[in-house]
Order: sequence, then C-alpha cells, then structure tokens
Amino acid sequence: MEIAIIALILAGIVVHRYLTTFEILGLLPWNFGFRIFVIIFYIGCLMNSLWMFGFIWGIIVFLLILFQVIFTSILWVFLIPTMNANTKSFLKNETPKVDMRIYSLWSIIPILLIVMGIANFFIADYKYILVCINKIGAIWFLTISLLVIVVGNLIRIRVLKN
Repeated sequence: MEIAIIALILAGIVVHRYLTTFEILGLLPWNFGFRIFVIIFYIGCLMNSLWMFGFIWGIIVFLLILFQVIFTSILWVFLIPTMNANTKSFLKNETPKVDMRIYSLWSIIPILLIVMGIANFFIADYKYILVCINKIGAIWFLTISLLVIVVGNLIRIRVLKN
C-alpha cells in the first residue's frame, strides 16, 4: 500500500506542476476548484508522510514535496514534451491548451490519496517506510537520495539551458 501511495504522490506532483503552468498563464479553467484540490492534495501528502516516515522525517519529506524539490530533481523529465509543445505554441503566437483528460485526473488524485491514507492507518504500521530504510542502511539511503537530488538538478539545469 505504501508503494502505491508514494506512486500516487509522485504522479500527483507531476500533474500538479503541469496544471500550475497553465494556471500561472491564466489559461486554466475553474481556478478555484484547482486550488481546492491542491489543498486537499497537500493535506493528503502531509498525512501520508507523517504516517509512513514518522514525525520529523515526515515533515522533511512533506517539505520536499511542498517546495517542489522532488519535482525539480527527478520528475521534471515527464513534462519535457509539454514544455516543448508550449514553446512551439508561443513561437507560433498560439495559446497552448490544457489537456482536459489530465485536468479531470487531477480531481481524482487528491481524493484517492486521502482515501488510501486513511486505509493505510489500518493496514500498515506507523513509520513503516522509515523502518525499511533503516534495515537497508539509513546513511546509504540518505547519500543516494542527496546524490539524486543534486545530480538531477544539475542535469535539469543543463538540459533546460539549451
């Protein structure tokens, strides 16, 4: 269940960033609804982070999600086609369009995240992910995680500079 929740959070981060691009441009219909689901999504992220990682590490993981550190390290790759399509639209003096299938998916992700989080309270133990990380070696895991964050950001800077 924890892996499914983490996968849903990662998918939610990508969809959220995709839709945020259009919201910033003023091209997103139903802005208020989008913002309400953003709040629900972040409540679900906080709830699940605290349950899976414990209090201190849960807050740290939540802040990494909130401040888009995970997105800028790894998940930005999934939005390269969208960035290219938007750039082509702007070069042609056209307005890029929101993919409404992705927009409709956004209304499902936060609610599903909350439901899965509540179910996880009854299925998994508190700090289950943290216990698993300690079994494989916390120092090794933190080193690899920091390396992925740094290298991912360096690659992103290099790719998006061109």
